[in-house]
Amino acid sequence: AMDAHLRALCEEGHDVERLHALFRAAHTIKGSAGMFGLEAVVGFTHHVENLLSRLRDGALEPAPSLLELLLECRDHIEDLVGRALEDDGGEAVLAP
Repeated sequence: AMDAHLRALCEEGHDVERLHALFRAAHTIKGSAGMFGLEAVVGFTHHVENLLSRLRDGALEPAPSLLELLLECRDHIEDLVGRALEDDGGEAVLAP
């Protein structure tokens, strides 16, 4: 969901509802990671949430460079989850 909302923001421009949905997606990732003890995911996603909160509140403008950074953050979150699965031998509940 994060990827879809970020790409839509990049292509279609500022949309407050998309920003809210993007924040909710990050919040869900953070909460789910917390349930499974994935502290690296929780910690990093918390910072992303703070950034998204500032975007939602209008303290930051969704400039293309910021949206690109958020896409990189989404990729990093995916990498962190992947590493957590590898550390667990691939048997974590999150495994496909």
